[in-house]
Amino acid sequence: MNRERVIIYVLLLALAAAQDGFAIARHTGSRDEDYITFGNHFTSTVAAGYINQNAFHFRASAVVIDPHWVLCSAHEYFDSSGLPLYSGAFISLDSTFIANPSRLLIADRWFRYPDSTSDAYGPDMALLYFETPIAGVTPAVRFRGILKPRSLVSITGYGRTGTPQTGYLPLDYQRRGCHNFIDRFGDGITFPEYTLFSDFSPPQTTEFHPLGGVAAPGDSGGGWYNQDGLLIGVSVEVGTLAPVYDNFTIAQNITYFNTWIDTVMADINRTQSLNLLDFAALSACWMSTAGDIRFKGGWDLVSDGRINLLDLLVFTDRWINDQSDPTKVVSTSNSGQSLLTW
Repeated sequence: MNRERVIIYVLLLALAAAQDGFAIARHTGSRDEDYITFGNHFTSTVAAGYINQNAFHFRASAVVIDPHWVLCSAHEYFDSSGLPLYSGAFISLDSTFIANPSRLLIADRWFRYPDSTSDAYGPDMALLYFETPIAGVTPAVRFRGILKPRSLVSITGYGRTGTPQTGYLPLDYQRRGCHNFIDRFGDGITFPEYTLFSDFSPPQTTEFHPLGGVAAPGDSGGGWYNQDGLLIGVSVEVGTLAPVYDNFTIAQNITYFNTWIDTVMADINRTQSLNLLDFAALSACWMSTAGDIRFKGGWDLVSDGRINLLDLLVFTDRWINDQSDPTKVVSTSNSGQSLLTW
């Protein structure tokens, strides 16, 4: 379904680019290909976009955290009141963002962290849900511990690059990555405690790293990974909108949002749409001689003195209408027969 919708949209209008959000600005004199090669190790960081008037637009970055789930910054898709900014959201699985219908996946549902804002003070977190599993990408594993200052971090994303000497270069939609350190955390007063800061340190300093960098327009929602490759945060802002030394990238610590993420994912797992496995459970109940009287098979449900397909239709209608009850499951009775429990 996602692929068919993508093809229709792409045939309607050509891709349009929007330079918004937060690839990676780099050292003066550095090799851009080194940052691209490094960034492409983190395939769970993907390009994210929006649909407006049936056209695709690049928006920023995001991280695949489950075959059905993508994590991003809330300001990519919601206004400060929580209303969606666009008619649709999608991701691209290519290391270079292009309008390839076979590689664009449209989100089926969006979820915004409560009270998310559009600035570095946060919270600024959202989830995209894809009913069709995301194939070809190994989801990032979320970090669930306590971060230590001065830890090495890999920052990834799509968007603009450049150096302190060149300034920002035109957007080329390449995935890039850089190495930095976690320099400090939010103090809980000026910035929330879940805020992470990573400085772009110049040469001749103790914090300098050959692959150092800073986020730039197009990197919002891009993943921060620790030395074990675990996802520790997503980019949301930069200190100054310029690729200069001593600028810093701001992210939000995933540990503070894991409970919300787990809850949203669990809730939708309890309300997924019906499929063939559900119908198999229905059939098992119909054939059972035990179970809830409302769904028990072999009953004359239309009161015409016969048990036939009309009764099965009534049974099916009742079964589908009661799928909203998350406590109903198929279990096995002592005799080995399947039955519905509540």
